[in-house]
Parts: sequence; C-alpha cells; structure tokens
Amino acid sequence: FAVSSPRLSHSLPAIDPAALPLPSVLIRVHPRFFVPDLKSQIPIPNSQFPISLMNLHIYQIDAFTSEIFKGNPAAVVPLKKWLPDDVMQQIAMENNLAETAFFVPLYPGINGGGPDYHIRWFTPTLEIDLCGHATVATAFVISEMLKTGEREMVFSTQSVGNLTVNVQ
Repeated sequence: FAVSSPRLSHSLPAIDPAALPLPSVLIRVHPRFFVPDLKSQIPIPNSQFPISLMNLHIYQIDAFTSEIFKGNPAAVVPLKKWLPDDVMQQIAMENNLAETAFFVPLYPGINGGGPDYHIRWFTPTLEIDLCGHATVATAFVISEMLKTGEREMVFSTQSVGNLTVNVQ
C-alpha cells in the first residue's frame, strides 16, 4: 500500500507489498452500539442525541503483519452516513485501540473523479488529524473484506486534504 497527499509537507514512505504479509484480521459485529434516531426517546449517556439499536461491523486489523496480535492494530468501522461525533468517540473509547477509523463512501467519487471515501480517525480520547496505519487498514477492509476490488482509493480528510492509497 502506498499513501500520498499533496497537502502533506513530507510523503509517507511507500510500503513494498512483497516485503509485508497481508494484515491479520479480527472481525467483530457489535450489537450494543447505538446510533441516533430522532424518533426514539432513549437517552444515550453523555450525548444530546436520542438513539436506537444498530449493528455495526467493526474490523480490527493488525497492519504490517500476517500474525494476529502483532503489527499495528486499528479498528475500522464502515458507515453509510456519519454518526454524531460523540457517538464515534464513545465507540473508539470502547474499542480501546490506538486508533479507530470511520469512513463513508462519497458519490460520485468512485471512478467519477474526486475522492472515493471520507475518513476520520479517533483515539480513545480524541479525534486526530491523520493516522497512516489506520488508513492502510481501512484500504485493506475496503479492498479485501468488503470485496470492492478497488486498487486505488482516494480518501477525503478534514485536515490534510486527499490521501491516495494504492493497493499493489
């Protein structure tokens, strides 16, 4: 995987896929997470939003290794639309990994010019501007776990512009 962005002052090193094994993957479907539902009246702790139950797929990816419990772990959460910030923060806190990446598809980004996905990264305590290994883990989830077959993905970020990831 190679990650690049025109707005970064330095480029992230290219990763030689022949030198690295495929990431190990632990997949969890977490039925306890809640998402906003304005029709519901159930309060969520520390949130202004009412909620309803929803299953979220959470992929725990060990980047840069083929062995489970090695490498750099990151959680990846595919979304159809954004959850409130405080809910994503609580999910990251529950995951308790260095980073949890959330992404949503952008249309008509895929093969239509412009970014394909919007990505955000959260630690257990705050949202951060950039996370390389969680971005690589997200590209792996999109290409290999969600079976899109995409070999190049452009991620839109809030702080560093577009990141391009090439799957080689």
